[in-house]
Amino acid sequence: NVAASNSFILRVVAKVNNVLTNVNTTPLSNVATVGYTDPNTNTNVTSGPSSQTVSVIEPRLQVNKTVSKSTAECGELLTYTITVSHAPQSTATAYDVELKDVIPTGMIYDPGSLMVFSAAPPSAAPTTLTELGQVVTAQWGSFPMGSSVTIKYRAKTPTCPPATSNQVFPNTANLNWTSQSGATPDE
Repeated sequence: NVAASNSFILRVVAKVNNVLTNVNTTPLSNVATVGYTDPNTNTNVTSGPSSQTVSVIEPRLQVNKTVSKSTAECGELLTYTITVSHAPQSTATAYDVELKDVIPTGMIYDPGSLMVFSAAPPSAAPTTLTELGQVVTAQWGSFPMGSSVTIKYRAKTPTCPPATSNQVFPNTANLNWTSQSGATPDE
């Protein structure tokens, strides 16, 4: 309260809730009005409304996976390449990022072949990169806007037999992330 002008400054801090309607680029308006009783006339006076609008920002990541050959001989070593990056519509850093790639039954992971091939910027490299029980896992505490990371590993097709001609080994990588750092009850 400034005594000379009777003006007030109110600061409101708000958090965007993680609800289905709050998605990337959604505008959210905050409207304020002020009301008071005029001490000279004893009437109610309302001023406003005045509003400010903010847009929701959210990370959107994408994963691209390729294999060195789409067809292979029995017992052949294949190289898998996985790239994690922000999708074009992404507008924020992603947090608690986890990539999981289950190597198909019958394929054999080549020990020691898992590596970060490239990370831009270098600080975007995963904090954890492991293979355990035929599952490749990469984790990041945060994945800043503009980051891109490429991970490679090798796996061998089964020897003949038991592999049969035209046998298919689907191999899909899954990526999960949050829009807020750490454990939050709203996510």
